[in-house]
Amino acid sequence: MLPQKIKPMEPVLITDPFDSEDYLYQVKWDGIRIITYISSQGLKMYTKKGNARIETYPELKAVQQQFTGTSAILDGEVVVLNEQGVPDFQRVLKRDLAKGRGQGLQDRYPVMYVVFDIIYLNDRSITKEPLCNRQELLASFLKESQIIRLCDSYDKGIELFKVMQDKGMEGIVAKEKRGLYYLGERNNTWLKIKCFRQLDAVIGGVALKGRRVSALLLGLYNDEKLADNDKLIYIGKVSTGLNNNYLAQLQDIVEKYRRGEAPFQSTSLPEKKVDSIAWLPPILTVRVKYIDRSEGGLLRQPVIVGFCEKEAGECRLK
Repeated sequence: MLPQKIKPMEPVLITDPFDSEDYLYQVKWDGIRIITYISSQGLKMYTKKGNARIETYPELKAVQQQFTGTSAILDGEVVVLNEQGVPDFQRVLKRDLAKGRGQGLQDRYPVMYVVFDIIYLNDRSITKEPLCNRQELLASFLKESQIIRLCDSYDKGIELFKVMQDKGMEGIVAKEKRGLYYLGERNNTWLKIKCFRQLDAVIGGVALKGRRVSALLLGLYNDEKLADNDKLIYIGKVSTGLNNNYLAQLQDIVEKYRRGEAPFQSTSLPEKKVDSIAWLPPILTVRVKYIDRSEGGLLRQPVIVGFCEKEAGECRLK
């Protein structure tokens, strides 16, 4: 019998792509991680947090017909592609959170289930099988369709990473060919390398916890020609990358330049509540790297690279 619920393995984040004969390389799909249970009792689908999703994606029930064994647990990602054929996280998130389940929603946000591993097969755990064996078994027992796809593997990590960068995709995952599947662990037999983009932004304020700076509130100007009263468009809050040196400098800046008026447009203020905000004059700029932008223009997974010398007026929306 299959276990009721399992926690999937997670990859370890590293900085740079690499090539090795001991690894295969796969696209890192920007979607919703879904674990699928197939058995004689029926089909179940769960997120990695254990939330049921079988009724959220009713068209994916077809996976049971595509599977030729008696039972299995599959690991994969549900994605929605944009017009350029690139996974769009905002679209799949809208589909995942939508209350409706009608055909209109399926037509607006058509999903695809990309399966990249098999954990149980025919009532037997195969987590101790090396990845190369699990991949062969997955290909043997799961037939592809338009919406059920097997994740392709590649031999060259650096080359694949460059392609992902050019396409604006999230990144790649390097996987040890002889690696096992470690349930519920973040294990370096899988290594994820993300494609970050960069921009220079204006610090319009800081979030405070007590009197300590906890995050930067960033903005960009909209037009090339700036008037004296132009205000920033808010693009997000960032805390990752704030080291002690940056914190000390920012603490001094807040004490000297804090003001009562926000430099942001009133329609684009921070999306989440914070304990306290100290507004700053738009003079200090910072370089950040990020994965993508939301439909609302907010940075996804931003990381501070460092302060930069660009004039605030040169930091504009593109």
